[in-house]
Amino acid sequence: MSSKFDSGIVPIHQAWDREPAGVSDWRTMMGGKVGDPAEIDFRDFLAEEHHRLYGRPWCMGAIYYRFLRRHLAPEMRVLDFGCGAGRLGIHLIRHLAAERYIGVDVDYRALRAFADYEIPLHCLEDLRPFLFWDDGSGLDTIDGAFDAILDCWATAHMTPADRLAIYRRFADRLAPGGRVFSPSRPLLEVAELAECGLRLETREHQVHDFLVDRTPKPSHAEVDWHVLVRGIQPAARP
Repeated sequence: MSSKFDSGIVPIHQAWDREPAGVSDWRTMMGGKVGDPAEIDFRDFLAEEHHRLYGRPWCMGAIYYRFLRRHLAPEMRVLDFGCGAGRLGIHLIRHLAAERYIGVDVDYRALRAFADYEIPLHCLEDLRPFLFWDDGSGLDTIDGAFDAILDCWATAHMTPADRLAIYRRFADRLAPGGRVFSPSRPLLEVAELAECGLRLETREHQVHDFLVDRTPKPSHAEVDWHVLVRGIQPAARP
């Protein structure tokens, strides 16, 4: 998986002081979805158009957080891979200690919405979250290991080869005892996970209390979380 980015992690208050260095085609990457910084209009953020980027309700971030808060201690270092505009991140940043949240996304415009609108709106600046504009191939440039890595549908949109490469990087960057959390079954076979150095530890079913009793019931009212850990032995079948 080759990077299109000259990756470098910077504090949130510095993140948008410069254009991405060394990227000749940054205005057209991802079919223009990344966005030209010169074309970003803050009024778009005020209209909260970024809340409708995901195909699922913005409230899913709060729902995912209800599950994750039981597994994430404040001192943990957490990588939110595919953080987008902060649908989940705004909750995790407040939950974690300062400088323990790292968000990564390929979409520049979504990251700008996260940095310029959602973080100030929710008074999260003092917690000093880090945002990283990257497609995943630059993860090696982020110092330190992660106690938890979150893959909330981000790798579902990748090619099989890129997905496999990302999960290898996940395994390499996990701290001892660290876990990968996904609200869907990773699109990798057991043998492929083992090749990455990962195995399924557990599955947990989450019911979204305020959605499940609605009529008609939304399709995303329930989630099956998959939790992966390091190891080459496949998890026993239930």
